[in-house]
Amino acid sequence: MSQLSVRKRISSAMRDRLVKLTTILTATILSLGILPLFTGGITPASATPTTTNPPQAPVQLTPVVDNSTSVTLNWSSSASSTVSGYNVYEGTSTNQESAAAVNPTTLSPTTTSYTVTGLTPNTSYYFTIKAVDSSLNTSAPSNEVTATPNATPILYVAQSGTDSSTCGTHSNTCKTIGQAVSNASSGDTINVGSSSATSPFQEAVTVNKD
Repeated sequence: MSQLSVRKRISSAMRDRLVKLTTILTATILSLGILPLFTGGITPASATPTTTNPPQAPVQLTPVVDNSTSVTLNWSSSASSTVSGYNVYEGTSTNQESAAAVNPTTLSPTTTSYTVTGLTPNTSYYFTIKAVDSSLNTSAPSNEVTATPNATPILYVAQSGTDSSTCGTHSNTCKTIGQAVSNASSGDTINVGSSSATSPFQEAVTVNKD
């Protein structure tokens, strides 16, 4: 066999190996999404684009004191269509909410209410809500609200409530102040809302039955 024939066979085998190596390397680069680093090209169309624009903040945050250790927060959704959830932040000084969210997992994008528990009675707390999108961009905080869990029992009255001997809780409001007074004990507080349990309770009445 001539030296020329041997060289051609070696050259052909090396070419086949180079083709295979090139194919494997290209597939690896594509799977890692780093092709533009090698070619100066554009990210493949199949790659998921990432946005850096944060969603708009939720609005109209309002607090409702449930009892001596919990506060329920209600808000209106962010106007952004990219929102994937909400996080709740609390603090004991204005504009000093913690960096970590109170909720253990991000709330769903359709959630507009959350109850914060484990609070200390007669301590003022401050709350904000932030929206987050699928790219983990976080909105600016909502309006800040404050609430003080009260060690004194609280009864609730709202126009949408129903009077009964057991009404007065946040989830079962009384319809009239008279029924709430009847259910209350001396020293209890009655919070009066405008229309429903999700409305701000802006009027408070202390019951004195002495």
